[in-house]
Amino acid sequence: MKKFIFGVTGILMMVITVLGYRNINKLFPENKITKVPLGSQIEYQEDIYVSVLEKEILSKKKSEELYEETMYNVPFESRVLKVVLELENRGQEKREVILSDLNMESKGMGNGVSPEYTGILGGEETIWVELEPGERKQKIIGYDILSNQINKKEWKEIEERKFYLTFALYPEKKMLELE
Repeated sequence: MKKFIFGVTGILMMVITVLGYRNINKLFPENKITKVPLGSQIEYQEDIYVSVLEKEILSKKKSEELYEETMYNVPFESRVLKVVLELENRGQEKREVILSDLNMESKGMGNGVSPEYTGILGGEETIWVELEPGERKQKIIGYDILSNQINKKEWKEIEERKFYLTFALYPEKKMLELE
C-alpha cells in the first residue's frame, strides 16, 4: 500500500511539474533575437540609433600598456576589446545617453563596458554622450576579455572568436555584431 501511495504521489508531482512548465512557457514565450551587422544601425533608446563602425582586439602588449596606464591589475591573462560606435539622435530634443547597458558578449562569457579603458582609448573617461537633435557622434569604448572565462584552446584563437554588444534581452534580444 505504501508503494502505491508513493507511486501515485510521484506521478502526480511529475504531472504538476510538467503543467507548471507549460504554463510558464505560455506566460513568457521564447525571446526573439535580432542581430545587427557591423555598420548597420538599430534603435538603442528612444530616438537614439547606434551602429558599430569597427572593433579591435588589442595585442597582448597594447593591452598590458593600457592596464599599466589605468593602474588596473588583472589577475588573469587578458586582452582589451576596443569598439568604435556611432550614435545618432533622430529626435527633436537634446538627449543624454548612458552606454552602461552595452554589454560585450561571446559564447559562454560576457563583460560590461570599462570606463577606464574608454577614457584612455577615446579621450574621455565617461560612458555618457550628449547628442543634439540630428547630431551624430563617434564614441570609443573598451571591454576586458579575461582568459579565465574561456578555455585554453579557445583563448589561443581569441582573435577569431565572435563578439557581440547586447543591450536588450527580453522580449527581444538585440545584438550588435562585431564582425
